[in-house]
Amino acid sequence: FRVISSMSLGFVVDNGGQTIRAGLSASSAPQCMPNAVMRTGTSKQVYIGNEMISSGIESSYAAAKWWKRPIERGIVTDWALEQKIWDRSFHLALASEEAFAHAPDQLSFEDFTLLYTQAPLCPPLLQNVSQEVAFELYGFDSIYRCSPSSLVLYNQRHKQPEMASKLPCSVVVDSGYSFTHIIPFIGNQVIPEGIKRINIGGKMMDNFLKEVISFRQWNVMEESYLMTHIKETLSFVSLDFARDLSLARHTTEHVKQWVLPSMKGDIGHLRNEQTPKTSQMLRMNNERFTAPELLFNPMIIGAQQAGIAETIVQSVTSCPEELQEALYANILLCGGNTGFKNYEARIFNELRSLIPEDFALNVSIAEDPTTAAWKGGALLQQSSQYENMCATKQQYNESGHLISNLFTN
Repeated sequence: FRVISSMSLGFVVDNGGQTIRAGLSASSAPQCMPNAVMRTGTSKQVYIGNEMISSGIESSYAAAKWWKRPIERGIVTDWALEQKIWDRSFHLALASEEAFAHAPDQLSFEDFTLLYTQAPLCPPLLQNVSQEVAFELYGFDSIYRCSPSSLVLYNQRHKQPEMASKLPCSVVVDSGYSFTHIIPFIGNQVIPEGIKRINIGGKMMDNFLKEVISFRQWNVMEESYLMTHIKETLSFVSLDFARDLSLARHTTEHVKQWVLPSMKGDIGHLRNEQTPKTSQMLRMNNERFTAPELLFNPMIIGAQQAGIAETIVQSVTSCPEELQEALYANILLCGGNTGFKNYEARIFNELRSLIPEDFALNVSIAEDPTTAAWKGGALLQQSSQYENMCATKQQYNESGHLISNLFTN
């Protein structure tokens, strides 16, 4: 066993289904870009990550009509494509640091350690592939992989030290692009039997919106980025779904009109007093809250799954009985879907009606929920215990995939 040098340099990669966040652990913030390659409707040129925007070719990702992502349902299925995106992420991360800016593409990764995220319960075969990529293709000195949820919790405990002593148990609800995970922890250790997954995330909501709007108004089936942007800008979580449906049917309280993009490649905007009457409009009414409702009632689209609140109860109930009250007292929300208005309140209200009255209930959103996992990884990588958590290339050369499950949680 070879101890990692204190001078080793570290990369942290939060490999999300929609967005990749990567950077050196010593950096203050990650480089964020779409975890995808794309092509505009007028060109056969393929752009990697943020290449289309950073090079000034287009002013918005809305110009991209063809998208290909290396991650399906939270798991990397195309490593050849993912490698190209990682290459660009590493290049930008190094170029942003003064010490490496002169030649970011000429560096060897032999002196670097890599921490990257994978979905919980990722199949061992796919874990082995990612290990091969890290050690054999890039040549990293050491690696550590874990779920984003564990890093979010680590970051939160670092920022709130009193939390670790007062609230030793936690439930992390990570609702992102591919799906929603509910993961219970005791200390920093996952309780495996409590891990639950809901197959609803941002992508499912985008597809739902595209189909509904294409049927009712405009054909937007190829406007993936536009629908994502409108969803993130206008959608909200309903606190009383039946009441809001009635309001949408009989009043204009929830109506918003989005000015569709022009031929200039912009993303459009919310209608205002200066908007010409001849502009093409997208009318958003009950669509604003029916898409996020999928997270709480998947039966809307026929999915035979419980919503977030019920799944949290299933997760906690799967844990030892003596821990259950403590788990409800510290529920932490993270992921891109935390951005919806009323998201936290809806989860709290539904849980309050499902759990015993004498149980304390606390639901909170992680600080900066979309980058909390990367920040937690950066903190962990710079901690004293990190070197003992890693798998080294020397171990990999000696034991191969036998070390696959020794360094993950």
